[in-house]
Amino acid sequence: MLPIVLNPSQVTIVVFGYGKASQMKIKGIARAGITCYVISPEIAERTEGDQRIILEPGTYDQAHLDKGQLVIAATGSVSLNKKIIADARAKGKLVLSLSDGDQSDFHMMSWRKKGPVTVGLSTGNCAPKESKRLIESIMEIIDDETVERIAVLGQLRKKIKQLGYAPIKPVINKLTDESLERLIELNALSLETLAEEIKKR
Repeated sequence: MLPIVLNPSQVTIVVFGYGKASQMKIKGIARAGITCYVISPEIAERTEGDQRIILEPGTYDQAHLDKGQLVIAATGSVSLNKKIIADARAKGKLVLSLSDGDQSDFHMMSWRKKGPVTVGLSTGNCAPKESKRLIESIMEIIDDETVERIAVLGQLRKKIKQLGYAPIKPVINKLTDESLERLIELNALSLETLAEEIKKR
């Protein structure tokens, strides 16, 4: 398994089917900021409040596959899901099948976000409910100060990048040892003064 983080502005997902299981996936996709096209005859007279969820009533057509880099086969028909998988792979798409996880190219982890911190957790499709319990336990450990430290470090990273440091990682690693108060002070400095402070390290 290779966990990855997708850039929501660069990815679209197309979902075939609009049952309860797929609706949960769709809401999670939209919550992550990813545009999701939903193709299904089941969506007639239904609406979603999130503009990232684009509902299109209709039956499966191979042309719909071009709407997303990732594909979710979630129709009520196992045979149709198999066809979607085959057609999508022929087009070089990665597919998640809700009717047969073993035939999927990827799985969606349980995840939670707090500020810039995103935590994902998977139990390998063995115990979805347990993964949710575990991730809630992890999120309790991540306190508000930690989240704020990471947010300030992110702002400093952008400024350090402006200063032309390459690689940036060694500079950020040194700053990580500073207190939150000191990081806030550094972040408030002008670029010129920040550059002088970095040189002292």
